[in-house]
Amino acid sequence: MKIKKGAIIGFGNVGESFAIAANERKDIKIIAVSDIKDERLRLAAKKYQLPGFLNHKDLYDLNLDFVIISSTNSFHKEHVVEAAKHKVHILCEKPAALSMIDASQMVKAVKNAGVINVVNYSFRFTGYMNALKKFLESGKCGKILSIWSRRSRGSGLYSGGTRHWAVTRPDLSGGWAVHHASHSVDLMLWFGGKISSVYAKMHSTARNKFSEEIVWALLNFRNRATGVLGDSNTNYRDSEFGVICEKGSLLIDRKKKIIFKPETGKEFCADRRIKTISFKKENKLYNGAVLDYFIKHLKEGRMSNIDLAEARESLNVCLAMRKSARSGRIIRL
Repeated sequence: MKIKKGAIIGFGNVGESFAIAANERKDIKIIAVSDIKDERLRLAAKKYQLPGFLNHKDLYDLNLDFVIISSTNSFHKEHVVEAAKHKVHILCEKPAALSMIDASQMVKAVKNAGVINVVNYSFRFTGYMNALKKFLESGKCGKILSIWSRRSRGSGLYSGGTRHWAVTRPDLSGGWAVHHASHSVDLMLWFGGKISSVYAKMHSTARNKFSEEIVWALLNFRNRATGVLGDSNTNYRDSEFGVICEKGSLLIDRKKKIIFKPETGKEFCADRRIKTISFKKENKLYNGAVLDYFIKHLKEGRMSNIDLAEARESLNVCLAMRKSARSGRIIRL
């Protein structure tokens, strides 16, 4: 068995989690890292015995099979384009980029290079979300009427003093809507299809009032379904995701349990029966599931549909949400 050789660009907490997940595998080997901070390179050398480079371009002298790009959001384009130039396969952290121009250039680069590329919208790789997707596609629920998502990151508002970097540096993160709410947008696109228009309201306690901390959005799908999205940086960590269909409603609660309540012709107080849907749990290691997915496609030489082109769609919706919140208008896509 040939071992695939890879490197990690951006060795922060996420990059380190990929190193840990990779070390549990026998079919791949991380052989180097790159980061702009000397202290992270020293950590990589001391804790993982990995050589480090300040310049990511130096990695391509190592005859790599793949790179994992977990650098700061604003650098994703530069790192993806360079990897594609060397025809190295790519696993890139979300969001793909901060602008549609950059995202389109990235899509063009990987297409021309013919490299496999996956974007880590991590909820796509969870057992519970895949089970929900399969149940919806079975037809047991009928047509989707509405999708809703509510998430709170738990890191705390600027006014409380915690000051998440995505809020203090929107120039690097893209802002909370792009950096974090994009998870929910990606899921809504996956379940509901193309979105035709958005209307959003956003609030912030940060000095830069254009760096949102609370996001609410109403989304209209091309298939006439409706989406409601709430995402915030408040210090209470919680999440729920639901789908309302013609034949019943589904909920993924905060404990990751999938609940289905069919329409029975009776009110809930008269018929309290619900069904729970079982599912196979994913790799428990942080970012282990997406790494499993990426390496599987690498071995099979098969392109992924959770790629930069798909991520460009969610970015377009997130940017439209920010535009709507600033202008007070409905933005059509």
